[in-house]
Amino acid sequence: MNRRIVKILALLSLITLSACTFTYLPPIPQVQTRTPQLEFAAESGLKFETELSLQLSLRTIPESGWLAVQWFSPRNKELASDSIWLEPEDAGSTREIFLPADIALTPGRWRALVSFKGQIVRQFSLGLKKQ
Repeated sequence: MNRRIVKILALLSLITLSACTFTYLPPIPQVQTRTPQLEFAAESGLKFETELSLQLSLRTIPESGWLAVQWFSPRNKELASDSIWLEPEDAGSTREIFLPADIALTPGRWRALVSFKGQIVRQFSLGLKKQ
């Protein structure tokens, strides 16, 4: 009878202990694909020679749409905006957008905020010193 009790206790402990182990295998998650986004090459950025301009080297254009640029002064005030239409075939080209000539340049950090189809893509900045 002693052996019978030991076997029953062993069976009960095996059942009890197996309930504590990880027996649920979650389903394999779906592979998430990366949606294509507007990408610029490394040489893109603000330039100042005789006037302030934003040079954009377009690496990838996922679909047709408007690219908008907002210009901000060192005082963080939006001074101007511009937009250009992009097509996927424009990938590999370079576009240059100029700050309007009637805006006086002051020393400090100038910024250009770039958005594509209503979503912010990137911000470029350039510090100008007194001349």
